[in-house]
Amino acid sequence: MQTIRQTAGMLGLAALLACGESRAFPASEAAPALARAVVLEAASPSGVVVRIRTEPDPPSTGWLRVFVTVVRRGDRKPQSVDLVSPAMPMHGIARYAVRALGTDWIADLDIPMEGEWSVYVNFDDGTDAAEFRFVVGEAQSHTQQHHHTEEDKP
Repeated sequence: MQTIRQTAGMLGLAALLACGESRAFPASEAAPALARAVVLEAASPSGVVVRIRTEPDPPSTGWLRVFVTVVRRGDRKPQSVDLVSPAMPMHGIARYAVRALGTDWIADLDIPMEGEWSVYVNFDDGTDAAEFRFVVGEAQSHTQQHHHTEEDKP
């Protein structure tokens, strides 16, 4: 397992756990609109590197807007964003459309309750996706990112 870092604007860098390729980057590399937000980075199994930020930050129940930037292999475009509760896979996968926002993409997700949530930025039918994990609510102490693998499917 490698260490991944999040950019927290003026607060500096904080360590996070992740599987897969990642790198730390200073807030100055983030777009000006992202300068104060937490920016997370993960890679899909095919090597597409993605940065996301959320509104609200940190994520909470209700509507969550996810801003997606493809950092490497920019010729790949997100096809959709999935939301899954790893603790309750019986609720299934909620798939959300992405729409272009300049050279980036945006998706609006609905977080129905507190707990751990996985957000997958899909580059095909779901087998090539960058995964981001959020803990929403009182237990919210960290955010993790992982590769999406066949073993992770509910």
